Amino acid sequence: MTKEKHATRDRHSHDLPRIYPLHKNRTCRHDQLVYHVSGKFGTMTDDFTDTGRLIQKTTYHHITKPKLEKICSHSQNMHQKYMFEYSGVSPDSQEAYELAVKGMIRPLTPNTPPILYGIKCIEFEPPDFTLEIHSINENCDYLCSLIHDIGLHLKSSAVATKVRRVRYGFFHLEHALTFTQWHYDSILENIDVCRKLLTPENLLMTHTLTAQNESPSHGNKPTKLLQSPKSIQDLNFMRKRTRKQLDHQSKEK
Repeated sequence: MTKEKHATRDRHSHDLPRIYPLHKNRTCRHDQLVYHVSGKFGTMTDDFTDTGRLIQKTTYHHITKPKLEKICSHSQNMHQKYMFEYSGVSPDSQEAYELAVKGMIRPLTPNTPPILYGIKCIEFEPPDFTLEIHSINENCDYLCSLIHDIGLHLKSSAVATKVRRVRYGFFHLEHALTFTQWHYDSILENIDVCRKLLTPENLLMTHTLTAQNESPSHGNKPTKLLQSPKSIQDLNFMRKRTRKQLDHQSKEK
């Protein structure tokens, strides 16, 4: 496990995650991953990272931390509904309630889109900001796309500048080895430390979000959600316009 992973490029990350069917006869274990994802408002690139080809610059001075937290909160609430759907239960059923009481709700199969269990802003110094994201089935490209979509919903733009994994299941940063620690003694010692975490009790225990990991509530006021049908239409329109701008720039060259 590395301590830091920089944002990478993906030309196909414009597409929204595919929805896979559920198979109730299959079960699997999912480890929750925690990331600190840094972004920067005011810039749009072709791959949603700060190293991509610049498409346009936008204003960002109207963005406040409460506005950003509101988008994060509603995005998390929408994904909480997905948790029950991918678990094969109705959100209003007794079975859903019992699953929620036990802890983190996991999908029945690994073939699901990324699911956010928690997302909150931990640093806000415009144009720079950092989000703490708890998720499963995600990848670096999805996290960069998420930063891009958040920028669009705030009537601006944003790119990912750094994606840093700070937890993988029960493994935290203190269990990671830097490149300079890749030698025999350190590796053996680290194996011994990590092996103690892989007990049957830990492997069967569910994860829960603490109050510090939950996004603040902003009431029941309706708003655009990152994965709502109307929002998806808006994002698709913005992405098509972005691709047209890229094609136009290529023809001019």
